[in-house]
Amino acid sequence: MRKKIPLNTPEEEAAINKAANSDKNNPPMTNAELAKMRPAIEVIPAIVRGRGRPKGTSKTRVNIHLDNKVIDYFKAEYPKGWQTQINDALRKTAGLKP
Repeated sequence: MRKKIPLNTPEEEAAINKAANSDKNNPPMTNAELAKMRPAIEVIPAIVRGRGRPKGTSKTRVNIHLDNKVIDYFKAEYPKGWQTQINDALRKTAGLKP
């Protein structure tokens, strides 16, 4: 069951608006300023990307059984990116270019 979030009382809203309006360095935006706003992806499309691995990568998901000691070693040496390091070690062993 979802917990209902209590709304501010009119007195709390008035205090919040008063504090926001008194900040000369960061006044609230006007309706005209809000109307000019655009989504971030339109302004800076390079910084906004979808979730997951980018499309077009040449990797395939596989299930493989490895010794626990091998996994423990890579996780200890490379806490972030240990799977990539295993991939790199396999590429090197197979004589493939990075």
